[in-house]
Amino acid sequence: MLLPALSSARESARTSNCLGNLKSYGTAYAMYIDDNHGYMSFCLSSQYTTPNRLAANPFYGPADIGSGTLGPYMSYSNDGGRYTYIVTSGHYVDDNGKVTTGPFTCPSAEEVGTTTKGVYYRYSQNYCLNDGRFGKSDANGHKNYWGNPPNISQINFPSELMVFMDSTGGPSNHNIRYDSTNTFTYRHKNGANVLHADWHATWYGKAEIPTTQTGTKYGVFWNPSNRSGDRFGTEAQDGWTVPKYD
Repeated sequence: MLLPALSSARESARTSNCLGNLKSYGTAYAMYIDDNHGYMSFCLSSQYTTPNRLAANPFYGPADIGSGTLGPYMSYSNDGGRYTYIVTSGHYVDDNGKVTTGPFTCPSAEEVGTTTKGVYYRYSQNYCLNDGRFGKSDANGHKNYWGNPPNISQINFPSELMVFMDSTGGPSNHNIRYDSTNTFTYRHKNGANVLHADWHATWYGKAEIPTTQTGTKYGVFWNPSNRSGDRFGTEAQDGWTVPKYD
């Protein structure tokens, strides 16, 4: 009888630790936004040959640039040489298979289990903050991926919008969206921890997290410009469709 109770208590402690990590990210994000005219951070992919792009990732970056967009606000960096990557969260596997784990990694997160080079995320950023929704349109009317991410003033329901949440996966899983079935993880008592855009962090049970899409519209959990305030996107919204890039 004692072992299940002990296991539950340990997981409760790990859940609290994970929420503390997300709150630290929230404090860092608020300072980043203050220094960047209110704009959110991009969360760009693992491009090992283009380190300047890696400066636009909140979770990691090359040492010669810094520990991602949020690392400097979390007092975390090191003196590594060029192409030595600094991760604040998740695991980085280098060319030799050596694993470095960031200090703000969820304590319930799984181990890497591979020697393949890459950053293995344990938190991911909301895809809709990084898809060009607020960028400029090109000649074909498509949103420019390199346009501005949303400004905090453009977010209608910051206390409902997800910014970061528990995730799992390799270099391609830096962002998470409603249909990221290979990225979602419910490692905290069949639920996940979430950081919102008002910088509070909370736990959601699996059924509380929207993982389907109503037509082409996202609920307020995903969509920065949602006008209805409905988490699951079942009400009419502003007509925003998923951007297409070609």
